This record gives sequence, structure tokens and C-alpha cells, in this order.
Amino acid sequence: MPRDKLLKPGLYSAGSTDLAGTSARLKGGRCRCGYVFFPMQTYGCERCGSYGDALTPCELSAEGTLLAEATVHLHADKNRPAPFTIVKV
Repeated sequence: MPRDKLLKPGLYSAGSTDLAGTSARLKGGRCRCGYVFFPMQTYGCERCGSYGDALTPCELSAEGTLLAEATVHLHADKNRPAPFTIVKV
């Protein structure tokens, strides 16, 4: 079966199906202090302030705990049609 083209390949990878039945994984980052974030960036760690080589790319787990969610009903950017939901995992 052919794979669909990845729309934003810098944000996720389409790997093989794992035990959880998940085939795509988000690409995030990890700081030396242990803080994990998404998406990968090199501006600095939100927890300790480290930057540069202290931040390394990593593939995020397929499981997590939902900490917060919000539904955006009106957004200033017309390229982001509302409603959509954002979450913190």
C-alpha cells in the first residue's frame, strides 16, 4: 500500500507500526535537564534555559498524559480555520 506524502516532515516521521498500532511519531527535543518539548527548537530550554548542544532532537513517545486542553473558536490567522483544539501532554 503506498504511503501518503508527509505534509510537514520536520514535525513527524512515518515509521513502521509499533505495538500500540501507531505508525507516525512526533519529532520533538530533549534538554540535558530532562525536559521534553515539541516541536524541536534551539532557542533554549523552557525549564533551565540551556541552549545549543544541550538540546537534542528525539522521537516522542506514543503515549502521554493529557495535562490541559483548549478549543480555539476564533483565530486571527485566516490560514488556521477554527475551531481547533490544542493540548498540553
